[in-house]
Amino acid sequence: MNQPRPTACLRRSGAEQFVVLIVSRVRLYCDALVSLLSRYRDIRAVGTANVSDQTIVEVTSVSPDAVLLDRGSPGSLPFAAALVRARPGTRVLGFGVDDVPVQVLACAEAGLCGYVPAHASIDELADAARRAAAGETICSVEMADSLFRHLGAAVRENVGLTDAGLVNDDAARRLVVRVLRRLRPSVVILPYFRGRHPDHRIGSELMPEGYLVIDDFVILVEISRFHLLVLRL
Repeated sequence: MNQPRPTACLRRSGAEQFVVLIVSRVRLYCDALVSLLSRYRDIRAVGTANVSDQTIVEVTSVSPDAVLLDRGSPGSLPFAAALVRARPGTRVLGFGVDDVPVQVLACAEAGLCGYVPAHASIDELADAARRAAAGETICSVEMADSLFRHLGAAVRENVGLTDAGLVNDDAARRLVVRVLRRLRPSVVILPYFRGRHPDHRIGSELMPEGYLVIDDFVILVEISRFHLLVLRL
């Protein structure tokens, strides 16, 4: 079995394992995934075949680091949306998702933090669960490119900042500002300043107040990991 990547694993203080809740209407799938994921030393898996409001109550009692939701279960997306509304900050990861933009967008609109495609292996599912628990958004580079094109994004650019080691220093701020001045965006989107992954907090701090208005363009700020998403309105 693959062991967790050090940069992606941010366990709760004092906890030796991540708690992962599997939600699938098919009991066979649910039990099989609990058994397979429990083989990883850093994961404690529990499961339920009840995709309903009662499960939202169960989530509160279990307090999982990540919820793995079977996208094929009827009513899975309304359930995910209700869960996120009831417990903001819950990390819901869809699995068994067809790798096409329309399905991935539907997952995002329901509040999922990412997805694992139907062809993924158990190792890939376990790694995605770790990354979701650590606060990452789970989406392949190819799908991200496709979604950017679908949404009409003009530019996707890697600004070269360090992943899992982002630092809010003068060099990083100057780099971001140079990119903004060159691209002249109408909107810039950044991660929320509260989250498990330290890069999210640091990324949200990379935009000093003095740069919030550039050349009369209003900037709504967010940087996702080391990528800068630019939308021209």
